[in-house]
Amino acid sequence: MIVEFTAKHCLEAIAKPQVEAFSKEPDNVTFFFGSFLCLDAFFGVHWAESGRNVESDYSTDLAYRESFAEKHPIFRIFRDTATSMKHGKLVRPSRKQRVVTSVESLSTATNILSANGVLGAESVIADREIYIYYDHNALTSFGSLVDSCDWVSASFCARKVLSIAQSALTGGNIAPAPLNTCRGLFGPQVKT
Repeated sequence: MIVEFTAKHCLEAIAKPQVEAFSKEPDNVTFFFGSFLCLDAFFGVHWAESGRNVESDYSTDLAYRESFAEKHPIFRIFRDTATSMKHGKLVRPSRKQRVVTSVESLSTATNILSANGVLGAESVIADREIYIYYDHNALTSFGSLVDSCDWVSASFCARKVLSIAQSALTGGNIAPAPLNTCRGLFGPQVKT
């Protein structure tokens, strides 16, 4: 069986199942890499298809990705993380300051959650997730869309970028959303 590799196929059959699996197991490194690299591939394939189907405003796939990074702080974190994952470390100067420059910005940590918002309550739960630590100062151009944290849950990031990808595929325009990176009451407590 021959499958035509299109942006829609890449998103629906490959990236989306990876993101869904990662959401269920947010400390699974395999699903993390699969989600980020498949979503990154989607944007490259979608750019190539857009250039074939209509006159594209973007001369390269990098310019296409940058158009999303300029609108969505979560996409900027995603783009820099995916690029870091592929290259290990970003050392070449970029027109825009990178928010993530190395795979060393990734870690698994325990996140403390509380159902009623009170530490010490009986309902405190600890879970493990992969977190992305980023340069908060590089996102100042987004103003109030970004809170004061310097980390984001990688599975949260993947889910948000999946929404941006689905909107791009349908020609929709998803509005920039606030980057509420602080998941849980106290965030990552134990880096490993």
